[in-house]
Amino acid sequence: MNVAIWNINQPSQVVSNIIERFYNSFMKQNGREEFNVAAHIVMHRGGVEPLSLINDTAIIDLAQFKALYDKKVINGLILPREDFSGSTTVLPHLMRLNINLKDIYITRRLTSGEFAIEPYFSAKYLPYLEFHIADQCNLNCKACEHYSGLVKEPKFPDFDKFSKDMEQLHKFIDDIGVIRIMGASNS
Repeated sequence: MNVAIWNINQPSQVVSNIIERFYNSFMKQNGREEFNVAAHIVMHRGGVEPLSLINDTAIIDLAQFKALYDKKVINGLILPREDFSGSTTVLPHLMRLNINLKDIYITRRLTSGEFAIEPYFSAKYLPYLEFHIADQCNLNCKACEHYSGLVKEPKFPDFDKFSKDMEQLHKFIDDIGVIRIMGASNS
């Protein structure tokens, strides 16, 4: 199966190398389909020379990917799990381009010691989790994007409930890309 890998950063290059050097031999030994890395995808080619290569693999933009996908030259896209911003940025574009969501894959974390590629929407993965430790606003936080409603009495979450919620979440999710803890408790 010909696939493209999202981005040209270090995680995408590591994924490409693992696929070509190790993963495909494992797949072949187990009678499963191998992945041929046909291209790396960037959002826009601005500043990238035409027909640029990275390790002998073409660098293409989303429009070029769509054209090759429609012609069935490229059959899928692999998102490196370490590229959180890439996966959250590119998915809406892929949906607008009518890329079949079954053709989008994600890797397990490269640091997990167990490299695997799985369908994105069946992966037990949550790209982003935000938890609010304070839901009152004193309008003092520099660069705040939260702007919770002004309240007269501070309200804070219960730690035991939070722990139970995380245990429940872990029954369904194996990995979270980014966890942000939001809120300020001082004035």
